[in-house]
Amino acid sequence: ASIPLAIGNRRPVKRLGPLSAADLVIVQSQRSRGQYLSAGMNPDRVRLIPGFAELPLSFPETVQRSSWVFMGRLTEEKGVAQLLEIWPQGESLDVIGAGSELARLKGSAPQGVRFLGPLPHADVLHRLPTYLGLVFPGLCWEGGIPLVVQEALSHGVPVIAAADTAAHDIVE
Repeated sequence: ASIPLAIGNRRPVKRLGPLSAADLVIVQSQRSRGQYLSAGMNPDRVRLIPGFAELPLSFPETVQRSSWVFMGRLTEEKGVAQLLEIWPQGESLDVIGAGSELARLKGSAPQGVRFLGPLPHADVLHRLPTYLGLVFPGLCWEGGIPLVVQEALSHGVPVIAAADTAAHDIVE
């Protein structure tokens, strides 16, 4: 989360002198814009500039899709532990990323879940079209649309996103 948004979640924006005096606040999603407006920011001073992902130069003609993917930091707020608790038997899931929850997640992962670790960005983009879909189980309120969601959609990969996230907003 951006610093102003993180601070704003702790106390109302109205009390943030520097933020309230800003000539312009740039947000990445309608969700963020709504948060600032509901806190009393002047609508003329809150500008929506969505994030973006580069479109691939070409799409493969045929793709063998057999697994789902989660990409991101393996930390509590990402919701991977909860995802693994309900992950369907017989479905494959690749987990791409690293973080403080890695050992715990590996210990509780059902059969069919593979931990690939952190991968170079180019490798991730190359693999994306081979997945059935991206799973975004985030547990925290996010102001911007996560780049992994934008990249998946730009590669024609469906996204399943947790409710009350900016990823859900774009999927909906």
